[in-house]
Amino acid sequence: MQLNQIREERFKALEWKNIAPAKALLDNLPEVPVRAVRLDDIITIETDADAELTRQIKDAAWGLKPWRKGPFQIDNLLIDTEWQSFIKYNLLEPHINLTGKVVADVGCNNGYYMFRMLSQQPKRVIGFDPSPTTYLQFAFINHFVKSDILQYEMLGIEHIE
Repeated sequence: MQLNQIREERFKALEWKNIAPAKALLDNLPEVPVRAVRLDDIITIETDADAELTRQIKDAAWGLKPWRKGPFQIDNLLIDTEWQSFIKYNLLEPHINLTGKVVADVGCNNGYYMFRMLSQQPKRVIGFDPSPTTYLQFAFINHFVKSDILQYEMLGIEHIE
């Protein structure tokens, strides 16, 4: 299996005409000074963004719709989602210990659960999902969180032996 070849092919999807505008919004988003990140039911990010930067953040978030898993909040911008993913996570969290472990999140969507797992201090969390839109949503949130523990692979289960 040629994983690097598959990865290159998957990343070409970011150039598709329906994906490229959202990628451009994310690519043009400057560094944002982040004051705090809270990994609660709503993944909350507090920044020191001025009015122009706040507009760019909102434009990028709306350009990445639809958001299925979440919710997320960046300053006053609530990214409400189709699923209230904290309900499922809160049911599972008391029964898992991820400290120091390497975790695979197969079908990670935009990484909501991956971000929530950070509070348990895993060694690494690798998410697998072939969707270019959900990859960009993950990249958008990680633009603020800046986690080097999280890794997103735009691979589906069919790509893994």
